[in-house]
Amino acid sequence: MASSQRAQYTLLFNDQEIKREDSIKKIKGEYPITEEVSKTSAQNSNEKILEKSHEDFEFNDDSQNRKCLISCFPFLCDNLIVDEVIVRLQADYILTQHQADSIRAKETRYEKNQKLVHLIQQCGTEAFSCFMESLTETDQKYIFDKLFEERKAIAERKELSNTFNSHIHGGRVASGSVSGGIVVQGDYYAASQTSFIPPAASPPTSEEWKQMLERPFLAA
Repeated sequence: MASSQRAQYTLLFNDQEIKREDSIKKIKGEYPITEEVSKTSAQNSNEKILEKSHEDFEFNDDSQNRKCLISCFPFLCDNLIVDEVIVRLQADYILTQHQADSIRAKETRYEKNQKLVHLIQQCGTEAFSCFMESLTETDQKYIFDKLFEERKAIAERKELSNTFNSHIHGGRVASGSVSGGIVVQGDYYAASQTSFIPPAASPPTSEEWKQMLERPFLAA
């Protein structure tokens, strides 16, 4: 009986020693640190989410799409390769056969790119979205990224402008009588200025009238 209890105590002691050594190894860094692995996984996940949102971006504001094309027009004319892009835009019913032929009829690459960009500008939001998608499908991702960043910057500037205008024209409208000041829409009040009105002259007294009448005779 005593030997059985002694064996149990020995096993329990050995198990505690193993746990203690494991704890020491973790503290010393002998075991792989899972925190770095989790950080890397989270970073990869964020990159995938960003890439997905990058691709799913909706270009609903046609005026901003046109501004983006105008801003990047020299870049597009110099770098775009239109042959496969034209095929995909035809498949999406963005370009007609006549429009596609008019692009191919241009002599230089620069002129072809110029013609394509002009047509996309005229065809609305769906054309711009299909054009952006065709860039990723034809291994021209760097052009997609350039347009995407410019398009996003245009949208951010518009949002900032709208926010600024809402602060200028928003707020409470003050009403009521104001003397000598200017009230503008919102909470801003111009400095009040009181108009100066000279005091009215008092009528001359009888003595002053007498002196005024006597002056011509005295001068004579």
